Amino acid sequence: MMRAFRVEDLPIESKMLTKALDEAQRKVENYFFDIRKQLFEYDEVLNSQRDRVYTERRRALESEDLQSLLIEYSELTMDDILEANIGSEAPREDWDFEKLIAKIQQYCYLLNDLTPDILATKSATYEDLREYLRLRGREAYLKKRDIVDKEAPGLMKEA
Repeated sequence: MMRAFRVEDLPIESKMLTKALDEAQRKVENYFFDIRKQLFEYDEVLNSQRDRVYTERRRALESEDLQSLLIEYSELTMDDILEANIGSEAPREDWDFEKLIAKIQQYCYLLNDLTPDILATKSATYEDLREYLRLRGREAYLKKRDIVDKEAPGLMKEA
Protein backbone atom coordinates (compact mmCIF):
# COMPACT_ATOMS: atom_id res chain seq x y z
CA MET A 1 0.00 0.00 0.00
CA MET A 2 2.89 2.32 0.81
CA ARG A 3 4.35 1.65 -2.63
CA ALA A 4 1.10 2.49 -4.36
CA PHE A 5 1.08 5.96 -2.87
CA ARG A 6 4.89 6.31 -3.16
CA VAL A 7 5.35 7.26 0.46
CA GLU A 8 8.01 4.72 1.38
CA ASP A 9 10.19 7.17 3.29
CA LEU A 10 7.44 8.97 5.16
CA PRO A 11 6.92 8.02 8.81
CA ILE A 12 3.54 6.64 9.77
CA GLU A 13 1.73 9.16 11.92
CA SER A 14 -1.55 8.02 13.32
CA LYS A 15 -2.73 8.40 16.89
CA MET A 16 -4.80 5.25 16.61
CA LEU A 17 -1.87 3.21 15.24
CA THR A 18 0.54 4.63 17.83
CA LYS A 19 -1.92 3.81 20.60
CA ALA A 20 -2.41 0.26 19.26
CA LEU A 21 1.36 -0.31 19.04
CA ASP A 22 1.88 1.06 22.57
CA GLU A 23 -0.83 -1.24 23.89
CA ALA A 24 0.64 -4.26 22.08
CA GLN A 25 4.10 -3.45 23.43
CA ARG A 26 2.74 -3.07 26.97
CA LYS A 27 0.97 -6.45 26.72
CA VAL A 28 4.12 -8.16 25.44
CA GLU A 29 6.24 -6.57 28.19
CA ASN A 30 3.72 -7.62 30.87
CA TYR A 31 3.62 -11.14 29.45
CA PHE A 32 7.40 -11.52 29.61
CA PHE A 33 7.54 -9.82 33.02
CA ASP A 34 5.08 -12.41 34.36
CA ILE A 35 7.15 -15.22 32.86
CA ARG A 36 10.31 -13.87 34.52
CA LYS A 37 8.43 -13.47 37.80
CA GLN A 38 7.17 -17.07 37.70
CA LEU A 39 10.64 -18.31 36.81
CA PHE A 40 12.10 -16.38 39.75
CA GLU A 41 9.50 -17.87 42.12
CA TYR A 42 10.18 -21.36 40.77
CA ASP A 43 13.90 -20.75 41.20
CA GLU A 44 13.37 -19.71 44.84
CA VAL A 45 11.49 -22.94 45.54
CA LEU A 46 14.18 -24.95 43.79
CA ASN A 47 16.92 -23.24 45.80
CA SER A 48 15.04 -23.89 49.03
CA GLN A 49 14.69 -27.58 48.17
CA ARG A 50 18.33 -27.77 47.11
CA ASP A 51 19.38 -26.26 50.45
CA ARG A 52 17.30 -28.81 52.34
CA VAL A 53 18.68 -31.73 50.33
CA TYR A 54 22.28 -30.62 50.77
CA THR A 55 21.74 -29.97 54.48
CA GLU A 56 20.41 -33.52 54.92
CA ARG A 57 23.21 -34.91 52.75
CA ARG A 58 25.82 -33.12 54.85
CA ARG A 59 24.09 -34.34 58.01
CA ALA A 60 24.24 -37.94 56.76
CA LEU A 61 27.86 -37.69 55.63
CA GLU A 62 29.02 -36.13 58.89
CA SER A 63 26.91 -38.32 61.16
CA GLU A 64 28.68 -40.52 63.65
CA ASP A 65 25.60 -42.72 64.01
CA LEU A 66 24.07 -43.23 60.58
CA GLN A 67 21.73 -45.95 61.81
CA SER A 68 19.88 -43.59 64.16
CA LEU A 69 19.58 -41.09 61.31
CA LEU A 70 18.04 -43.71 59.02
CA ILE A 71 15.65 -44.80 61.75
CA GLU A 72 14.68 -41.15 62.23
CA TYR A 73 13.97 -40.89 58.48
CA SER A 74 11.78 -44.00 58.60
CA GLU A 75 9.82 -42.57 61.53
CA LEU A 76 9.39 -39.20 59.82
CA THR A 77 8.21 -40.96 56.67
CA MET A 78 5.61 -42.87 58.68
CA ASP A 79 4.49 -39.58 60.26
CA ASP A 80 4.14 -38.00 56.82
CA ILE A 81 2.17 -40.94 55.42
CA LEU A 82 -0.12 -40.96 58.45
CA GLU A 83 -0.74 -37.21 58.32
CA ALA A 84 -1.36 -37.25 54.56
CA ASN A 85 -3.81 -40.15 54.69
CA ILE A 86 -5.61 -39.72 57.99
CA GLY A 87 -4.66 -36.42 59.57
CA SER A 88 -4.48 -35.67 63.26
CA GLU A 89 -7.81 -33.83 63.27
CA ALA A 90 -9.92 -36.54 61.61
CA PRO A 91 -12.36 -38.39 63.88
CA ARG A 92 -11.42 -42.04 64.44
CA GLU A 93 -14.53 -43.34 62.67
CA ASP A 94 -13.36 -41.60 59.46
CA TRP A 95 -9.94 -43.27 59.44
CA ASP A 96 -9.42 -45.26 56.23
CA PHE A 97 -7.03 -48.03 57.25
CA GLU A 98 -7.12 -49.66 53.79
CA LYS A 99 -5.84 -46.50 52.12
CA LEU A 100 -3.24 -45.98 54.86
CA ILE A 101 -1.95 -49.54 54.53
CA ALA A 102 -1.72 -49.23 50.74
CA LYS A 103 0.42 -46.09 51.07
CA ILE A 104 2.62 -47.63 53.76
CA GLN A 105 3.21 -50.72 51.62
CA GLN A 106 4.18 -48.50 48.68
CA TYR A 107 6.86 -47.10 50.97
CA CYS A 108 7.98 -50.39 52.46
CA TYR A 109 7.16 -53.86 51.16
CA LEU A 110 8.43 -55.35 54.43
CA LEU A 111 5.25 -54.13 56.12
CA ASN A 112 2.99 -56.41 54.08
CA ASP A 113 1.58 -58.02 57.23
CA LEU A 114 -0.38 -54.89 58.21
CA THR A 115 -4.15 -55.30 58.21
CA PRO A 116 -7.01 -52.95 59.09
CA ASP A 117 -7.78 -55.14 62.13
CA ILE A 118 -4.23 -54.85 63.46
CA LEU A 119 -4.27 -51.08 63.03
CA ALA A 120 -7.71 -50.81 64.63
CA THR A 121 -6.56 -52.70 67.74
CA LYS A 122 -3.31 -50.73 68.02
CA SER A 123 -4.90 -47.31 67.67
CA ALA A 124 -7.21 -46.10 70.39
CA THR A 125 -5.97 -42.60 69.55
CA TYR A 126 -4.12 -40.92 66.71
CA GLU A 127 -0.99 -40.77 68.88
CA ASP A 128 -1.20 -44.53 69.56
CA LEU A 129 -1.44 -45.21 65.83
CA ARG A 130 1.47 -42.84 65.16
CA GLU A 131 3.68 -44.57 67.75
CA TYR A 132 2.75 -48.02 66.44
CA LEU A 133 3.59 -47.06 62.85
CA ARG A 134 6.87 -45.45 63.93
CA LEU A 135 7.76 -48.69 65.73
CA ARG A 136 6.91 -50.71 62.61
CA GLY A 137 9.03 -48.33 60.51
CA ARG A 138 12.00 -48.91 62.82
CA GLU A 139 11.44 -52.67 62.70
CA ALA A 140 11.26 -52.60 58.89
CA TYR A 141 14.55 -50.71 58.66
CA LEU A 142 16.27 -53.15 61.03
CA LYS A 143 14.85 -56.12 59.10
CA LYS A 144 16.09 -54.64 55.82
CA ARG A 145 19.50 -54.03 57.38
CA ASP A 146 19.67 -57.70 58.39
CA ILE A 147 18.63 -58.85 54.89
CA VAL A 148 21.30 -56.71 53.24
CA ASP A 149 23.89 -57.82 55.79
CA LYS A 150 23.20 -61.48 54.94
CA GLU A 151 23.64 -60.77 51.22
CA ALA A 152 26.70 -58.53 51.61
CA PRO A 153 28.27 -58.90 55.04
CA GLY A 154 29.64 -55.65 56.43
CA LEU A 155 27.84 -53.41 53.93
CA MET A 156 25.36 -52.16 56.50
CA LYS A 157 27.87 -52.02 59.35
CA GLU A 158 27.86 -48.23 59.34
CA ALA A 159 24.16 -47.98 58.62
